[in-house]
Amino acid sequence: MTPKKQPDWKVIGAASLAALGALFVILILEIIILKPFGGGKKGKTEEASVAVEAAEDAVRNVFPSGSSGTPSSSTPFTPSSPSTPAPSAPEIGVHTPSAYEMQVRSAIAVSGDAAAVLCADGSIKVAGGIEGSEKAQGLVNAVAIDGGHFHIAGLRPDGTVVAFGNTRQGQCNVDRWTDIKYLDCGYSSTAGVRSDGTVVICGMYGFDIEECVSPGWTDIVAVSVGYEHMVGLRSDGTVVAAGTGNSGDFTDVSGWSGIVEVAAGRQFTAGLRADGTVVISERSNSMSQALEWTDIVHIKAGDLYLWGLHADGTLEACGYNDDGECDVYGWTDVVDIYTSFYYGIGIRSDGTVLYAGEKDNKYSAVCDWTGVAVPGEAYARYDAGASEAKKAALSAHSPVQFIIAGGRHVVGLCYDGTVVAAGANDEGQCNVEGWTDIIDLAAGRNFTVGLRADGTVVATGGNSDGQCNVEGWMNIKYIACGSEHTIGLREDGTLVATGDNYHGQCNIGDWSDIRLIGCGQYHTLGLRGDGTVIAVGDDSKGQCSGVAGWTGVRSLHGGGYLSFAISSDGFIYSTDLKDIADEWTAEGYGETIRCWNGGINRIVITTDYGIVRVLYEYVPSEVEEWTGIRDCGAVDSCYVAVTQDNKIIVLGYDHAGLVKAGQWSLFDGYTG
Repeated sequence: MTPKKQPDWKVIGAASLAALGALFVILILEIIILKPFGGGKKGKTEEASVAVEAAEDAVRNVFPSGSSGTPSSSTPFTPSSPSTPAPSAPEIGVHTPSAYEMQVRSAIAVSGDAAAVLCADGSIKVAGGIEGSEKAQGLVNAVAIDGGHFHIAGLRPDGTVVAFGNTRQGQCNVDRWTDIKYLDCGYSSTAGVRSDGTVVICGMYGFDIEECVSPGWTDIVAVSVGYEHMVGLRSDGTVVAAGTGNSGDFTDVSGWSGIVEVAAGRQFTAGLRADGTVVISERSNSMSQALEWTDIVHIKAGDLYLWGLHADGTLEACGYNDDGECDVYGWTDVVDIYTSFYYGIGIRSDGTVLYAGEKDNKYSAVCDWTGVAVPGEAYARYDAGASEAKKAALSAHSPVQFIIAGGRHVVGLCYDGTVVAAGANDEGQCNVEGWTDIIDLAAGRNFTVGLRADGTVVATGGNSDGQCNVEGWMNIKYIACGSEHTIGLREDGTLVATGDNYHGQCNIGDWSDIRLIGCGQYHTLGLRGDGTVIAVGDDSKGQCSGVAGWTGVRSLHGGGYLSFAISSDGFIYSTDLKDIADEWTAEGYGETIRCWNGGINRIVITTDYGIVRVLYEYVPSEVEEWTGIRDCGAVDSCYVAVTQDNKIIVLGYDHAGLVKAGQWSLFDGYTG
């Protein structure tokens, strides 16, 4: 299959004219006052330099303590409501399937070269360039269509098959097939299930064809063809598989039962149980998130990703997201789904189309199609009432203000003081439901910490080193987390610490006059009132000793094994990757950085202009092409961003299910 490549993300920024006055003041503050980050730290930055404090005092004269617009120096930052009301979710389209649609089992074929759609009137549309497209008219009134990498095949009502596209591997040699009741296309192959439960296949395949047509493959009702293997579903709910694969691990379906649908991707197999849960057999661990899915009625496998459709018309997705093929959180009213190698399509209940995946190809024109056939079976399982109920529940949440990245999870602080989370939850680090009145967040490797408006602290997740033992903390104004330790800055400038202290990162008992704090994985940073920096903990890469001599600092952050700061005159300090930091200084980012994030392993900055830069040795080019970004964080090789119009975008290799953060866009009324 085609190697993955990164998507070209395009987002836009928006601002409310009614709030221009307030935004002007906030812009002044944020240019000179950076929000700190320590293992995910956000919030107002208290300045160390006299000049900056003078500017801050001037603004406080305009917005005194207790007024709206900007926080006072004596209280932590309190989230405000968005300046622009969130748009309402679109109405569900009214649609009654035609007699033809009631016979349709699969209405869209997505191929690497093209996409084909059966329309409600029985006609067919094709987008993109594909060989032999004139044969598409032979699929008028077809009951099912499917696509391989470079070909499309369709099943006629009489059980015959038509195929067109690339014929070089024989994948279109279906002219003599008869009595076919089920059709599926692989990378360069086509498979059909006959009425007698046997299988026929043509084309090039990475598995032993004899296994598929042998006596063991009988009583088959459906098949799914992957890149190196093929699976068949028997009428009794058991599954058979044939494939090469070095170890055959992703073809191990022995013991599966109660299966109603199968899906084969590259090096993984998924099965949908009758109870709406999913079972996975795979070589890696990239699909493990699917094991937590419930209430699934339909599954589809792409190259290295999997989609699951709920009865209420919403979707789940997991696996690779390099081209945005998992960006389906926020879709609503979907009745059927179709996946290709690096993009997928959903049909909504009104016959319109949604698209996720590679954005710069001509077959993305399917987004403009209307009147698409809604398969009768798909529509029958669609529960419009449940969809309405879910949208109503989601609309009760406010948009996400900023995000915090942990080790394998990401959390977002909403404007109303509630918290949302996505990603790995093996230690309970995403159990933030019920948190209220939160004004700041921090996250470590497997835990999450929240600061309440009253100066107390709450925590959830792994606590093997006591990193969540924050009960009793009071008068806290900033929090920061390392890999397994938590730091709190009190109003009086002293600190409290809990958690792992193997490297001495919690030895802060004698610190005083501290204005800001930050944490790397195993070290802790403090900004003194005189603008100098103090550090304790792991110094294996100079992340502690390297801060000696830093002066005039107004904001600082620890990420991974480095320390990072900005001086009052815009100079960017860094204990590692100094060439990048010097480049940022030369480009003036020290004057325009609005916030930074990055989890516990890197520095990600967002400027006043809405662009993102990453202090790291490798950065996907698409990330640095983003515009209109309000906040951005990273977990390993996956980047999560909040746009200025409150949408969420996710990019990169997602091994922990971070793509589910895309659902947060629904809190704003957006639907993707």
